[in-house]
Amino acid sequence: MHNKYNKIHPSHPPSSHPPSSHPPQPQRTFDIWKFAITFFIKLWLVGRKFTYPKNGMTPEAVSDRKQQLAVWLREGLVKLGPTFIKVGQQFSTRVDVLSPEFVKELEKLQDNVPPFDSDAAQAIVERELGGKVGDVFEEFNPTPIAAASLGQVCLWGWDGVGCGGVTQHVVCMRCM
Repeated sequence: MHNKYNKIHPSHPPSSHPPSSHPPQPQRTFDIWKFAITFFIKLWLVGRKFTYPKNGMTPEAVSDRKQQLAVWLREGLVKLGPTFIKVGQQFSTRVDVLSPEFVKELEKLQDNVPPFDSDAAQAIVERELGGKVGDVFEEFNPTPIAAASLGQVCLWGWDGVGCGGVTQHVVCMRCM
């Protein structure tokens, strides 16, 4: 079955984010640097005795702070998007570089990534199709049934046949 949506649209290069979903370039750069600098300051403070209460800098207290910082790091990487999720996934395998608290928390990025916004997913699909979802599919459920660092799966169908499709995060340098 051939329809006008089966052809490639050269005027619509693949992209994961509608133009309005990313902050302007200077703001995005600022957000990335702010996150990185904040992380390294917090990490530096974990190892400083003066930041602990009277009962001191015990191994348990240090481990607890590292665990809290690891959660903050994972959540921040998710907010920064697919490229940073991939960085976190890579570091989750580096037991020779990171402490166990960080490795354990970053491992959650391997199989527990939250889906991106359903409206953004629908906008991506519409941009790639060159038309409205309702004009192409009889059924389209933008609520994802699965998500990963670079995409998520939504259900759709036409002519009574249900299917699934992947909405990909494709990140290019000009979006960063």
